[in-house]
Amino acid sequence: MRAGWVLAAALLLGLADPSRAQEAETPPIPDAEEPAGPEVLTEQGTPDYAAWAETAARAAALSESGQGSSFALTRLREEIVGWREVFAAAQAANAARIGTVEAQTAALGPAPAEGEPSEDGRVAARRTALLAELARLRAPGLLAQEAHIHADGLIGEIDALTRSRQAAALLNRGTSPLDPRIWPEMVDAVGSRIVGLSKEVTTSVRSAARRAVFAANWPLAAMLLVIGMFLLTRGRGWVVAAGARFSSVRSRGRFRGPHAANIVDLGVSVGNVLLPLLGLQVLAWAIGTTGLFGTRAMALIHAVPLAGLCVMGTSWLAGRFFAPERVNPPPFDIAPSIRDDLGRWLRQAGWVLALNVAVRAFLAVGDILPEVRAGLLLPVDVLLALITFRFGRCLAATGLSADAPSEEEAVTFRRRILTFLGRTIVVLSVVSPILLLLGFHRAGAALLLPSIVTLGLLGLLILLQWLATDVYALLTRREDTIRDALLPVLVGFALFLLALPVLALIWGARTEDLAEAWTRFLGGFTIGETQLSPGQFVTFGAVFGIGWFLTRLLQAMLRSTVLPKTRIDPGAQNAIVSGLGYLGLTLAALLAVTLAGLNLSNLAIVAGALSVGIGFGLQNIVQNFVSGIILLIERPFNEGDWIEVGPRMGYVRDISVRSTRIETFDRTDVIVPNADLVSGQVVNWTRGNLVGRIILPVSVGYGTDVDQVTRILRQVAEANPMVLLSPPPAVVLAGFGPDILNFEIRAIIRDVNFGTTTRSEINQAIARRFLEAGIHTASPPAPPPPAPPKAVPA
Repeated sequence: MRAGWVLAAALLLGLADPSRAQEAETPPIPDAEEPAGPEVLTEQGTPDYAAWAETAARAAALSESGQGSSFALTRLREEIVGWREVFAAAQAANAARIGTVEAQTAALGPAPAEGEPSEDGRVAARRTALLAELARLRAPGLLAQEAHIHADGLIGEIDALTRSRQAAALLNRGTSPLDPRIWPEMVDAVGSRIVGLSKEVTTSVRSAARRAVFAANWPLAAMLLVIGMFLLTRGRGWVVAAGARFSSVRSRGRFRGPHAANIVDLGVSVGNVLLPLLGLQVLAWAIGTTGLFGTRAMALIHAVPLAGLCVMGTSWLAGRFFAPERVNPPPFDIAPSIRDDLGRWLRQAGWVLALNVAVRAFLAVGDILPEVRAGLLLPVDVLLALITFRFGRCLAATGLSADAPSEEEAVTFRRRILTFLGRTIVVLSVVSPILLLLGFHRAGAALLLPSIVTLGLLGLLILLQWLATDVYALLTRREDTIRDALLPVLVGFALFLLALPVLALIWGARTEDLAEAWTRFLGGFTIGETQLSPGQFVTFGAVFGIGWFLTRLLQAMLRSTVLPKTRIDPGAQNAIVSGLGYLGLTLAALLAVTLAGLNLSNLAIVAGALSVGIGFGLQNIVQNFVSGIILLIERPFNEGDWIEVGPRMGYVRDISVRSTRIETFDRTDVIVPNADLVSGQVVNWTRGNLVGRIILPVSVGYGTDVDQVTRILRQVAEANPMVLLSPPPAVVLAGFGPDILNFEIRAIIRDVNFGTTTRSEINQAIARRFLEAGIHTASPPAPPPPAPPKAVPA
């Protein structure tokens, strides 16, 4: 569908730019009368610089005088572009041989400086001969380079002259259509064309030669007529039936949901437009095949498909954006009353555009003054401006009718853009008729029609963006997070970039300007003495991407296949895989720079400035980076180790070149800079093995049997399955408190990761044994004071 709109935009360029329309009406020079261009190559295959000098002289004379028709300038520019391509190819002459001779010269070294020992005469003679050979080999490339620069400059001069003429034509003021002096000429132009069309049709039908052509081509014309009628009358029915059948199959298959329904609905609507348009075009071909009609009638017949595109295209856009039953995302969730008005004005604009196409086709054949043409088109242009004005007012009101404070900032921004677009359309629809009435025919026509075509192109881009979103949601099944997806946004951005050349053509740019911009883009740009081109960037990206992919593939193979079968511990395996990744990416970058031909030797100043910045502003990052490399090489701890860094304690989950991620026992991640791990104190509880010691303090009251407590504590410790018996657990009397005796159980357990669980189990066992033995973990409570004696009555 985008191709159809691009074609429509290209066809409407003649309507939007009167200068183009006038050039289109200029009859081309017959091929037999066109002078043959000079031969650009000699018999030896080198550029013919004598012929180029003649062409350059003609171009310089035209540029200096500023004369010459637009057709002559265009032909001369095309000729110079051909010369420039020849010179661009000739710049690489003798490249391989030059490289060999340069290597030979470098092998001999430079000539000795003054004061240095003299060299052998044979070496000096050989160097002189090689330098002379090198100068001879470089001469064709240097001449081609100079000629290429000359041709490029002449093309720029011709383009500047053409643009200045276009600007002068836009600012040129002619006779106002309201001037009564041109009204008789307007009436005469219409009458003469009606009479001419009638005579042409009558003469063509009666012509024996045309009847002979019809007799020879009528089978083909009849076949095209039948096909066109079927497409025009039955095309929409076929599309609707196909859409219904696909919807029934989709309801039983995998592609279900609102996004699939949107895709089917869009396909059906596009088919409803394309097939009837194709039918109109086939009918035009059928009529043209008969050979019964002349130039005037065929101009009107060939304008019918374009007029149909204006009507059906605007109706299609109105249905996709402003239909009452549609639910569009913001900012196109417009109020029903405004939506109905927008759809009505857009459809009416399509009919007026079709009328504009028909009038222009009616006036296309034959000589006519620009003032007369503008006067005849003025009623249509004013009517189109009035409808566009009303459409712009409704569009500007959409952003004001929404509840902006309760919406997201992004939605509010989109509504503001829509409001700004509507106000811009209102201004253009007011300024354009005023310019036409004042006599600025080209300037007025260059504002109104391009703005309408731009609106249609923007609407198409928005619909394609919605289609990309629906396809992405359907393929990934991300219904809930589709609004936050990045890929549809990138697709929309790419579509906008692809539409920029079309927008430039709509607003008056020439195809030569776009071709020249593309040529300069492919030629690259220069930064200092470094030449950068898109080809180098593509080569760099492709080589680096392949290197990155191979590095990740090798890492995955080592991590999953090779390293697990070795006796290397997991930490060393992780270090090997990480180091291989950094090495692979570095080699991929160096190889990409080399193959792309990027000369980085001229970036020494930039590198020096970066080194100063690294030394001052990025010193912490560099310090952490170097510390990360040290950690990967020394491996004081590995992933999965239990370490303690200051007040932080947890398991190591990831070691990178800048920081290390530690998962605490609270299941929170702590990012520790590598410099703190290298320069600070780190306790590794599981370094080498998982065996560790635990200390359990136990307190009992004074008066408790010490031997009994020691025996119970030792028995409890030895009975726990996590406690190792070699060395056996120890029970010590650590000290005396104010009211208690402090004991400690010091035991080696099999896995320090279960230290908390082991402590809990031992403490529970101690509590049970002490309760059975009547041992208190603190001083026994004091006995209650005796009750006072009761008084004895006398």
